[in-house]
Amino acid sequence: MNEKEKTIAAYNENAEYMTKKFNGMPTRVEDIDRAFGFVSKLNPSVVEIGSGSGREAAYILTKTSNYIGIDPADKIVEIAKQDVPGATFIVADAETYDYPNGIDIVFSFASLHYFDKNALGRILKRIHYSLNSRGIVYISIKLGNDRKVVKDDFGERTFYYYNLEVISELVEELCRVIYWSTQYSVQQDWLTIVLQKN
Repeated sequence: MNEKEKTIAAYNENAEYMTKKFNGMPTRVEDIDRAFGFVSKLNPSVVEIGSGSGREAAYILTKTSNYIGIDPADKIVEIAKQDVPGATFIVADAETYDYPNGIDIVFSFASLHYFDKNALGRILKRIHYSLNSRGIVYISIKLGNDRKVVKDDFGERTFYYYNLEVISELVEELCRVIYWSTQYSVQQDWLTIVLQKN
């Protein structure tokens, strides 16, 4: 198995534990509210990358009915479909997913750090093509400059760390940064960055 397959396998093999772990964390209400504040459209089109068991989807659905969540871990997607029946969840990889045209908001909370720089660049280009004018990409990603392989009781997962400069370079001709901040949470530094289509 390659590193991506190992990461997906770790989530599938521990789907119930991972769901309990992530559902025990607070919903990203402030982030979601901020994202919707950048879009003046009623019932905007939303895609969430790495939707997991639907923790954020339930709150997003209070703001729009036009939601699709994608996640490569089919066992976790099964849980999401049970827990948030009003949402559309699809088993898909962010790198190969055929993003629908006319997206207003793309969320990625702690999911794009599974991709190396080249793959992340390709993903952001694919998203850009599908965004409406002034559509946004709202990203929360591990902050840093390195790559880490984590091996524990839940299997092997590979993480890539990013900073504002690297992501800005990846989208230089596609989007502009309209918001960014850093946080420390769950023993980790994080970067929140909002990109808006040029």
